[in-house]
Amino acid sequence: MSSSIFLARKHAATRCGISLPILDKLIREGKLDVVRVGRRVLVRRESLERLGRPSMCKRHPVQA
Repeated sequence: MSSSIFLARKHAATRCGISLPILDKLIREGKLDVVRVGRRVLVRRESLERLGRPSMCKRHPVQA
């Protein structure tokens, strides 16, 4: 079992106070670590914290 926690795109954007298009742009630019499971894109919580917005990112992950 991995110790990493992942968030669905919508939840990651909401919890960090950014829009979904901005989150998608960060993913396209390679600034966020993601895992693709089928059509789902899951964002690694640690990569959100590295963006410099840790106080805005709440620690309530969505289970994949």
